[in-house]
Amino acid sequence: MRGSEVVAELETDSDGRFELPDLPAGDYHLEISKPNYQPATLKLPADPLIARLIRFGVISGHVLDADGKSVSSATVFAMSQPTKNGPWRIFAPFERGHQSIVDENGEYRLFNLPPGQYAAVVTYGASKRVVTMTGQTNAGAAGSGVSYYPSNSEPRIFSVSGGEEYRDVDFTIVPGALYQVSGKLDIESPKRGFWLALTSQSQSAFATAMTAANEDGSFHFAGIPPGSYSLFAVGPSHGRGPLGMEVDENSLFGRVPLEVGGDMDGVTVSLQKGRSASLILNNSVAGCPAALEFFFSSLEDSGADLESTLSIGFDKPVKTRPLPPGRYLLTPKNSDAKCAAPSQFILDWTKPSADTIKIPIGHHANP
Repeated sequence: MRGSEVVAELETDSDGRFELPDLPAGDYHLEISKPNYQPATLKLPADPLIARLIRFGVISGHVLDADGKSVSSATVFAMSQPTKNGPWRIFAPFERGHQSIVDENGEYRLFNLPPGQYAAVVTYGASKRVVTMTGQTNAGAAGSGVSYYPSNSEPRIFSVSGGEEYRDVDFTIVPGALYQVSGKLDIESPKRGFWLALTSQSQSAFATAMTAANEDGSFHFAGIPPGSYSLFAVGPSHGRGPLGMEVDENSLFGRVPLEVGGDMDGVTVSLQKGRSASLILNNSVAGCPAALEFFFSSLEDSGADLESTLSIGFDKPVKTRPLPPGRYLLTPKNSDAKCAAPSQFILDWTKPSADTIKIPIGHHANP
């Protein structure tokens, strides 16, 4: 390729050899791909021209109930290992193979996993994926939940350096006590479009369960295991997508801490408009571009689609859209040879903070 223009398409022989055509003088790059291998890019000219492709990793197993039957609606995800005691996050970029819907035999398979450290986690019942894709909010006999392999307190880390395949990574869903949580939104005439999510405070990457509010603002969860939760409310939503309920600048949000140890009724959720903040890079660094791109995501699954890409510069603050109380994560989308951006920068919307937040930027040690 020359810039974004494809100048030739090549295939290797059985030994992996190929021959470049005669090309006009200039700068080129060669993109090499093979199914189930991580693509590689080489800058031309290069001598010798050798590329090593790394095979993707695989994690597979079953999700079964106590009777050895498939847990319907269950989905298994590949999660990236946290850095510096950070939270577990869905592996990004989110591509084919990084999530797997359990089949009728209870089998799943995660694939296309490049080198890295991963955990496997299953969501089941009235999970966000089920609710946003089907609208179905019934928990089923197993209830609703989120389970890391082999336990939520000590997830196993699967290391992928090149072609590792981990088999028989099996989940057994055996529900213990399950409870109901009911209440009402504190708003007049909510009508349609309000949704609620119960999210564990210890493992917040996925909501344990989601449900829709009725036209009078009442709501009901069933099949909820005991634990400490945050109850989120959002609406009116104008649609459902794979990342959650779609919200805009007019949406209202609520958040209530809950300790579920038995059936709960009469829970009231107050609603308010979201909060915005302005983001700016803390100082201009010689050699850095005028702005850097960051991926903005929520550390807690509120059931809403709150992810976005922000281009943040040194001169003019960038304002976020109104967001509910919660904790958010900024991660740089692309590395820059001369600029050192934090690998993760946490924004805490649950505490008072300045209207303008500065993102620290510095020089790389070896530019």
